[in-house]
Amino acid sequence: MIVVATDFSECANDAVAYGAVLAQRLGSEVSLLHVFEPPSFIEPAFSQEVQLRHDLRQWVEDARRHAAERLDRLARETAERGVKAHAVLRDGLPTDEIPLAVAERGAEMLVLGTHGRTGVSRVLLGSVAEAVIRQAPCPVLTVRQGQQPPRPRLMSIAVALDFSPGSAIALDQAKQLATRTTAQLILVHVVEAWPYAVTESLQWIDVQQRLTEVAGALLDGVLGEVRQEAIYATKALSQGTAYQEIVRLATAAEADLIVMGTHGRRGIQRTVVGSVAERVIRLAPCPVLTVRNARGTGRAGNPGERAP
Repeated sequence: MIVVATDFSECANDAVAYGAVLAQRLGSEVSLLHVFEPPSFIEPAFSQEVQLRHDLRQWVEDARRHAAERLDRLARETAERGVKAHAVLRDGLPTDEIPLAVAERGAEMLVLGTHGRTGVSRVLLGSVAEAVIRQAPCPVLTVRQGQQPPRPRLMSIAVALDFSPGSAIALDQAKQLATRTTAQLILVHVVEAWPYAVTESLQWIDVQQRLTEVAGALLDGVLGEVRQEAIYATKALSQGTAYQEIVRLATAAEADLIVMGTHGRRGIQRTVVGSVAERVIRLAPCPVLTVRNARGTGRAGNPGERAP
C-alpha cells in the first residue's frame, strides 16, 4: 500500500497524481490521507463567549465535513485511473497523525508534496515534511510542485551512495523498485572537495585523487553485485559538492527518481535540515525517495512488506 498525504493544495494534487501512477506501476493500492487540524483559537480563549464558541465549533464541523467530501471525491477520481483507492480522514496534528497512519497500515511508501500550505521553506525546514521524514516507518517520496507523474514505467533510478549503512539500505530499496518496474539503476558517488591542505607536503588534490581511486573501486564492487541480481545498472563517479553533483548527474541521465538515505555519515538531523537530502529535494528534476533505518531494527521496511 502507498499512502499519499494531501492538504488539497496544488502541490498535494501533484503528489496524488504521482502516487496514483506509481501505484499502477507497482501494483499497489493507494490510501489518500488527510489530517484535519482544528484551529487552536477555539479553546480556551473563547470559553466565556457561549454563542461565539458555538458558532466556531459549528464552523469547524462544517469545515471537517467539507474536507471529508473533498477527500472522498479525490479517492473516486483516483479510482477512475484504475487504481484501488480509499480515503482516510484523521484528526490532530499532521506531524503526529501521518506517521501513525502509515504505521497502522503497514505502508510500503509515503508520498508527500513539498510545497503545501506553508511553502517549501517551511515544509522542509522545521515543519511537516521534515518531521514526517524523521518519523515515518517507511521510505518517503517527496514530489515538488510541478513535477510530472512518471512515464509509463520508471526507466531510470539514480541512487546516491556514500557507502554508509544508510546508503546501503537505500540501495536495497532502489533494487526492489528496479526489479518491480524493470528500471535501470545509476549508482552515484561524489568525492567532495575540501579546500585545505592536509599537511605541508601532502596537498588535498593528492588525497582527493586517492579517495577517488578507492571510491571507484568500491563503486565497481557494488555495481558488480547489483548486476548479479539481473538488474541493469551503470555508475557515475564525480568530484565536487555532493548535492550539486547528485542533481547534475540525475538531470543528465534523465532520471525518473532519486533514491538516497537519510541517515548517512552525518545523521538524520544534518541530512534533512540544511544538508544534502534537503538540497537535493529542493533542486532535483524528479521526485526524491528518502530512506532511513527503521528505529530499532537497523533496516528500512521493504516495498510490499507489511510492518509487524
